[in-house]
Amino acid sequence: MKKVIYIISLAFLTATATAQEKRDSVFTQDVNIVREYVPTIKDAGKINTLPAIEKPEPIEKNNVKYSTWASPLSADFDLQTLPSATLKKMRPNTLYREGYARIGAGNYTSFLGDLYLPLLKGKDYRLDFSANHLSTFGKVKLEDDSKVKAKNMDNMAQLAFNKNFFKVDLFSDIKFERRDFNYYGLDSISSTSYIAPGITGSDITLDKDAHNMLDFRIGILSRPKPTGLNYGITMKYELTNTASKLNENHLATKAFISTNWDIDQLGLGLSLDNFFYNKPDSTIALFSNVTTELDNYSVLGLTPYYTFKRETWDLKLGLKAFFSINKGQAVSVTPDIMGNIALVRDIFYLYGGITGDLKMNSMRAMFNENQYLRPDVHVDETYTPLDAYAGLKVKLFDYMVFNGFAGYKYIDNQYFFVNHITNPANGLYDNTFDVVTDEARLFNAGASITYNWNKTLGVLLKGVYNKWNLTDEEFAWHKPDWQIDLDVNYKINGDIKVSANALMLGKRHAKGYMGEAVDLKPVFDISLSGVYEYASWLSFFLNLNNIFAQNYQIWYGYNSQRFNAMAGAAFSF
Repeated sequence: MKKVIYIISLAFLTATATAQEKRDSVFTQDVNIVREYVPTIKDAGKINTLPAIEKPEPIEKNNVKYSTWASPLSADFDLQTLPSATLKKMRPNTLYREGYARIGAGNYTSFLGDLYLPLLKGKDYRLDFSANHLSTFGKVKLEDDSKVKAKNMDNMAQLAFNKNFFKVDLFSDIKFERRDFNYYGLDSISSTSYIAPGITGSDITLDKDAHNMLDFRIGILSRPKPTGLNYGITMKYELTNTASKLNENHLATKAFISTNWDIDQLGLGLSLDNFFYNKPDSTIALFSNVTTELDNYSVLGLTPYYTFKRETWDLKLGLKAFFSINKGQAVSVTPDIMGNIALVRDIFYLYGGITGDLKMNSMRAMFNENQYLRPDVHVDETYTPLDAYAGLKVKLFDYMVFNGFAGYKYIDNQYFFVNHITNPANGLYDNTFDVVTDEARLFNAGASITYNWNKTLGVLLKGVYNKWNLTDEEFAWHKPDWQIDLDVNYKINGDIKVSANALMLGKRHAKGYMGEAVDLKPVFDISLSGVYEYASWLSFFLNLNNIFAQNYQIWYGYNSQRFNAMAGAAFSF
């Protein structure tokens, strides 16, 4: 089976198409106070081929995400190069199949490969194939000044089909992804010969792992209508497995139906998530204590709402109800109320809401946050019965918008990543991760300033402050108490575009093997990138990451790469 997976992985050189929607108006543009910072090898933007099935929300909360760390790369490898269909000199012939390929290489023995092929393209249908490879094999310097090989290799492939009918759109896709990596972080076991009685070395530490993910999705989405019914439904199957032979099968169904009465809207969203697990033999040491933690379970979600739309204000009244079967709290209900009002139209807005959520912490979701999490760790749902926030948006000048907010959350079963303790009595911990959970109350406040001038210069400055209050834990482990992010994009001329990003993270704490708090160095990471479009079929890119060569820890024991660079070319055909 492993050989088959490797063959498929190498043959496809894999990737997924990502959808991004940009609004033209500076003032109505959604602004995230703090983006989720994932310093990982990730694919570049692809052409939008698939519609979104998610129920359209008339009012969107200002989305705030906190830093997560997933791999040893110190900066985002999204190189901001444009896919072939957006190159400014692209030939206008609509019958010409616009595909593209991209290759790149950098220090730390890093490689990149992209491929996009529109296999079939008609008036009302299209079949696309996309693939991506990103890898790094270089050595990273740890806190004890030792240098170790830090391997990360991502391979992805996707085949997507879209067909437009008279009243509905049919869409489907199949995707395969494989992540290969090693547990390279510093631990106490690698520096000692002590082995606890009755425990072998292979039981204590893991050397490497691989996460395999196979997805299949199919759905329909009605054409938007100003009155009458709008609806959509999608079914998705996700398979996630690890080298330890643990399998998670996730069957997800999402649907919505809404009706418009003049400018108001009544709607209902429905979701059904079923999780099934195939556990390895109980004699395997890593899973010898796993009993009910990986039982199959289901969660049904219902989200009715009514939205009032007026000339100067919007209001959404709704609730979220979740019903869990065979796991966790049987019934979880939260309000879902959001609104905004224009005190001065197009200049000064107030917004706020009281909502909540139930987050299913699947294997897939947890690995996406921290791939070094031990595969036998399973986390119950995180329930947020209260998430209250308020903010304002102000148009300061032409092209400049200020956005500020404050919020409060009460979170049940909030998880934090901590190093896995092998033997507390003897001070042994390894370079894999476990979780601790706690009841949490989070106050946060933040602001952003967005400036866009004539599609030439774009600046986004964002900052957030977090104050955690926990019941049992001393700190919110690995969570920063503040974060500042600056993005600058400048179009020098029709051929050259440059950008810069500065990320600053404040104090973070990790949990030591005796429960003591360990301070992690602040993060100050600056990256530069540029794209030169030489011709209609050729462009070049250069990315310089962590240019001041900061040696900070992504997770406790896992240091980042210092200065790293990647250069390459993109070809359209």
